[in-house]
Amino acid sequence: MTVQEVKVSENSQNISIAGEKPALKRRLPIDIPARVDYLIGQITAELKKLGHEGVVLNKATQEELASIINLLQSIEKRFIYNAVKNLKDCDARQEQLAAKLDFIQIAIDALLQKQPNTCLAKRIRRNIQYSIDETDNPIGGFWKNSLLKIVHLGSTPNKLMVGLFMALPLYLGIGFSSVFVINYLSQFVGNIPPGSSVNGQSKVNMIMSREDLNTLVLLALVGSAGALGSIISILTRIEEYQNKDYDDSILPIVIGACKPLIGASFGILLFTISCSTISPLQITQNANQQNTKGFTFFSLAFIVGFSERFAKDIISRTESSMSGSSVTDKSKD
Repeated sequence: MTVQEVKVSENSQNISIAGEKPALKRRLPIDIPARVDYLIGQITAELKKLGHEGVVLNKATQEELASIINLLQSIEKRFIYNAVKNLKDCDARQEQLAAKLDFIQIAIDALLQKQPNTCLAKRIRRNIQYSIDETDNPIGGFWKNSLLKIVHLGSTPNKLMVGLFMALPLYLGIGFSSVFVINYLSQFVGNIPPGSSVNGQSKVNMIMSREDLNTLVLLALVGSAGALGSIISILTRIEEYQNKDYDDSILPIVIGACKPLIGASFGILLFTISCSTISPLQITQNANQQNTKGFTFFSLAFIVGFSERFAKDIISRTESSMSGSSVTDKSKD
């Protein structure tokens, strides 16, 4: 073979190689189960070392270490699930999980220092959990994480306001429904002349009386007044709710959502006690007149919703009067 023929053959080989598609070089993800085992082993070894030295970690650090171990187990399960399902973007998902382990290493090191940095470790762990939840379920994870961020990162006053505004549409709906029902029932009061009968019964006995309708109106009024009083109580005392113990708790949100319900319940209770024979309140005759009765009960219900101390005082006085009357009845017997 001449030199020219050798050059031609080499050129043809180069052309054929150039025409072929180069093989894709995928970087295989790190062995996540082995890395998880390593991190858990690191935690175990450090805890044994601290135990031999007589060092006891505080409760917050122990809880955070437990949360990190649970997160490591969750990452390992997701790694296995992605590998078994062979998802379309499996390699990308696995590499994202592997990258999260580097940040978990930082969190573990922060917790196992002589002075544990619990705040740093907690923020890292939560951010990783937020990312995993949104990756698994973008829509549900977004709303779940939004609520969790309010619970974990929001101050106690902010959580109270969030709970209040979350429940406000429900209470407004109940209020408007009550107005609609009362307005509907008012059409059947006093429109049928007495004496007319259906099947031998008076139609007047089949509808509500004006007095019953007024009672329903007062019930709705005192319930609304009690709820309004509780809302004003939250807004005027918002600075008094500064408490670091509830920074990671959902309790302030629940309290903010349920406070108007408690105020409305106290308002209705006050009205029913005042209209009964066991009332410890001394209401003047002018206050019981029809044109001032609504203003009287609205004011009392608002005070009860605003000040729970006043409501507790009324309940205790009512309880005392009932126990006193029962003792008197027994002595008479």
